[in-house]
Amino acid sequence: MTLVPLATRADRAKDKARCLVSESRLLVNEAQKLVIQARRLRSRRARGPHASCSFVVQGSVGDVPVSAWWDEEGLTCDPLLMRHAELVVALGETFSCGRDGTQLVASLNAPPTQVLLTLIRAMKVSRLQYERNGMIIELDASREHL
Repeated sequence: MTLVPLATRADRAKDKARCLVSESRLLVNEAQKLVIQARRLRSRRARGPHASCSFVVQGSVGDVPVSAWWDEEGLTCDPLLMRHAELVVALGETFSCGRDGTQLVASLNAPPTQVLLTLIRAMKVSRLQYERNGMIIELDASREHL
C-alpha cells in the first residue's frame, strides 16, 4: 500500500472541489436559461396569435438615430421615437389596409403590426426586419439600390 502525503491529498481535494464548483456554476447557468426559455414560451402561449411576431426598425427622427423592436416582452423603443409615435397616436393617424378600405388607427398598445405602422409613420426608416410565423421580411434603405 502506497501512502500519499497529506499535502498531496489536500491539493487533490481542492482541485476536485474547484472542478465541482465550476461544474455547478455551469449547471446553474443552464438551469437559469431554461427557466427564462420556459417563461418566454408560457408568455407566447398566453399572448395568443401575436406571440410569433417580432420586428426591429431603425432610422432617424430629424438627425437623431433611433430604433425600436418588438419581441416576446413587447415594445422597446428609444425615448425620442416614443414621443414622436405618441404624437402620431394623439393626432389620430390612420393606415389604409387593402382594397376593402379597412382602416387601422395608429396605436402603441395594439397588435405588433399596427404598432410597427405607427413607428414607421413617426420616423424615417433606414432598416426594418419583420418576422411573423416564420416568414421574414427585410428592408435596408441605407444600401444603394441599382
